[in-house]
Amino acid sequence: MPRFLFQLIILSLALNQFALASPKPRPAMLRLTAEEITLPGNEKTGLLGGSYLVHLNRYLYAGFGIYGAVSGQRGGFFTGGMETGIKKRLGRQLELDAGIFIGGGGGGGAPQGGGLMLRPHIGMSYLTPVGKIGLQYSQIKFPNGSINSTQASVVFEKPLSLLISGDWGKTSRVSSVDDNYLGKNRPASQDFSLLIQNYDLPAGTRNTRGQVQDADMSLVGVEWDTYFHKNTFLRLQALGAMRGNSDGYASILLGLGYDYQLPGQNNLKLAVSLGASGGGNVDTGGGFIADTSLNLQHRFNNGLLLGLKAGFQNAPDGDFEATSLGIYIGHSDRPPKKPNPGGLNIKPRHWRIRATHQTYLPKGDTRRKSQTTPDNRNINLFGLQADIMVNRNIYLTGQAIGAYDGGAGGYAAGLIGTGIIFPLHKKNRLVLNAEVLAGAAGGGGLAIGDGLVTQAMIGIGYRTSRSTSLRASYGMFKSINGTFEANVINLSFALRLTTLTWK
Repeated sequence: MPRFLFQLIILSLALNQFALASPKPRPAMLRLTAEEITLPGNEKTGLLGGSYLVHLNRYLYAGFGIYGAVSGQRGGFFTGGMETGIKKRLGRQLELDAGIFIGGGGGGGAPQGGGLMLRPHIGMSYLTPVGKIGLQYSQIKFPNGSINSTQASVVFEKPLSLLISGDWGKTSRVSSVDDNYLGKNRPASQDFSLLIQNYDLPAGTRNTRGQVQDADMSLVGVEWDTYFHKNTFLRLQALGAMRGNSDGYASILLGLGYDYQLPGQNNLKLAVSLGASGGGNVDTGGGFIADTSLNLQHRFNNGLLLGLKAGFQNAPDGDFEATSLGIYIGHSDRPPKKPNPGGLNIKPRHWRIRATHQTYLPKGDTRRKSQTTPDNRNINLFGLQADIMVNRNIYLTGQAIGAYDGGAGGYAAGLIGTGIIFPLHKKNRLVLNAEVLAGAAGGGGLAIGDGLVTQAMIGIGYRTSRSTSLRASYGMFKSINGTFEANVINLSFALRLTTLTWK
């Protein structure tokens, strides 16, 4: 078993500690980091990081994170993975922290080797009225590449609270949680959408090689708006290219927006987002990008969202800018207009979070980009997968995964799809699982074409406890207009949980 997979299983087993039988508040935090790393040749690259972390007990925390380049020459450099650590309070306002991030990724032409990234850190933070502000001393190392940098980083942490349970009950209504108990754990108002956008680039736009690359780009991704006031929301958006000679291009944005209520159940939303972008030879300079957008959407009585989106994107350090048009479909969770006591306004939402290890077994034409000889090396990848249960057997799924071994550092894929579970045992401990996904991928020298890919998997799962399971599956991965295809072996540790949402 690869060393990386062993570490993944150890980390995943720790997550079982916060699987609870009934809904209880669990401390969590959103962590943002900013640092400047040194690459070979004394090249400087600015990195922004974001992590969502859940406290497992008084000291231990775990979760997932992502890092992206925003300054320097490495636009398109991204890594994602798992993070764990320990915290120790030093008085009322000081806190000592130590932990490690383990992930995969790369890109932007960086010397990341196979893509495995380790980031141990130690730091201290100070509690302020708006959150925790602190400093870290961190190391970023790619063991099979040439990056090994130590530096100081600035940290901001926003304490959160997550109402969570590990039990998938049979009821569709929560009646044991009253408004007084909910308190700050009240379900958030939020919109979650699947988005398809078209970027229109100005004529003569040049790529990182100085060549004209001005073909329109089509992108697919997700957009999540969570409201912290009645009309003000925080936006998280992730997109990847699937057409336009820019396979490997991706962007991850965080922003603020305002929701203006129109007559009926229509909304006009204005948002400004900033973040990291690049890849696919798109010239975003150091990777920093700004996005201004306007959404017009309609919300149906059952929560279904349909909308149109227009925007403008600009990378100030590079030659990239675009105007965009898009469509999206999603779901909106909003509180009822006439609240009822006793938890009758809320319902359980069942999830499954999977820490996933995949191996691509290339087949057919295995030549990589700009190569004339076959490359049959297996490609190992690490990622996260989130499933939302539609009912007891059908689920919607999303997957983000990146290479860490096999000479494909910088390769990443973001896929969405649907799956079905067939119980093979009367207590549902052993199940047959099948799923079909599609999305965007690129980077790492793989011949993905424009970036549109599909993946189909079938396998078995065994529930090891009320809230955890192990899964193994086998399937096929194929690029639609590229030459790369592979058989896929998937091993994952799954944690199932229940959160609360508005009815």
